[in-house]
Amino acid sequence: MEKSYINVQIGNEKNEVERLAILLAMTQSHEEEKYYIDMYQNMGYKCVVTGVAGMNDEVRKKLVSAVVGASLNERVIDKTQHEMHAVIHATADAAMGVRVDSPVSQSFQLKATIVRRDNWLCVAMYGNMAVHKVTNHKTIGIGVMHL
Repeated sequence: MEKSYINVQIGNEKNEVERLAILLAMTQSHEEEKYYIDMYQNMGYKCVVTGVAGMNDEVRKKLVSAVVGASLNERVIDKTQHEMHAVIHATADAAMGVRVDSPVSQSFQLKATIVRRDNWLCVAMYGNMAVHKVTNHKTIGIGVMHL
C-alpha cells in the first residue's frame, strides 16, 4: 500500500515556520518525519525533531536540554548567546501551551520540532498528556522567536 502525506504548499512568509513546525510535530511515523524533514530542507528550512516523556516535573527538567541539544546537533542554531536565548524562549512558550507547568501531576509524551528559516525560529510540541490513562488526550503548543 502506497503512503500519501499532506501536500504542503509553502510560501515565503515568515509565518511558514509555525505551520511547518506544527505539521512536523504531528507526524505519526519516523518515515513521515523524514519525508517532511527532507522536503523542508530542500526548500531552505533547517529543522529537527526530538522527544521528551515523563511526569511534568521530569519533562520540565529535560525539555530545554532536549530542544537545545537537538538544535545544536543538527545545526538549526549556532552556539551564540542570541540564538541560544531565542530557542530557549521559544521552548518555554511552547511548554506553556502544552501545560507542562500544571500544578496537577500529569504524564506527558511529547514530540518537539524546531523549524528555522532565515531569522525566524519556531518550536512546536505535540503529544499526549494525562492525569490517568483513561484521561489521556492530545495537547499542542508553539513558541516563535525572531533571531
